[in-house]
Amino acid sequence: MTLESLKMWFSRRRMPEWHPHMPNRHDMALRFEHITHNERFWLVVTLTALFALLIFLAILGAVKGGGAEQPIYPHFPIMP
Repeated sequence: MTLESLKMWFSRRRMPEWHPHMPNRHDMALRFEHITHNERFWLVVTLTALFALLIFLAILGAVKGGGAEQPIYPHFPIMP
């Protein structure tokens, strides 16, 4: 093995840039930059996060039994 092949072997990128199974990272970065400047993208991300939080809280409330069963007054009041 030559020194160049060893450098290629131990580098993070073992396949050359022109390999057909490797994505073009520059095009992906440009596409992602274009998407992130779109207002609808952030609207969808925000609504998805809120919907996931709502589902999580509904599951958490179902597991804990809900707050309607628990009394709001203390069990042993200070004054009778």
